[in-house]
Amino acid sequence: MTVNVIDASTGKVEFLDTATGSSLATRTLDSNQKVKAVGLEVELKGVLQTDDKFHITSNKNGSGDARNLFEIVSLQNSTDGTGGFSDIFASVVSGLGSTLQSTRVTNGSAEALHSASLEIEAGFSGVSLDEEAANLLQQQQAYQASARILSTAREIFRTLIDSI
Repeated sequence: MTVNVIDASTGKVEFLDTATGSSLATRTLDSNQKVKAVGLEVELKGVLQTDDKFHITSNKNGSGDARNLFEIVSLQNSTDGTGGFSDIFASVVSGLGSTLQSTRVTNGSAEALHSASLEIEAGFSGVSLDEEAANLLQQQQAYQASARILSTAREIFRTLIDSI
């Protein structure tokens, strides 16, 4: 189909059958430079000049013709042995759910191992404050006992010296 600008000043256009050259419709562009005819709505942009011709053809490359949408819809009723779209979707969701549950169990085990390893590390490298306090108290008592022994020995020695 061809759109021919008959009069650019008035916006008069003619729709022609490209194969036969027959006129299909004659219309006038509206204020937005749009026109409807033969089941089409056409918008002409830019500055028009009389005898401008625009060729309208089908989209042979498939861009924008909704072919992908039809392919997706056909998946719903697929009979290739993999099931329809709903079956495939349910299978994917089920697999994802079981993988998620397995990951949660693995995560729980890993957290338990982490806690256990931290406790073991603390047992080897950490300092027990209670144990250290008990050792310090024991050392303090031993020091006090040694000090008494020395004090007693000094008194005995002094007494012996004074008696001579």
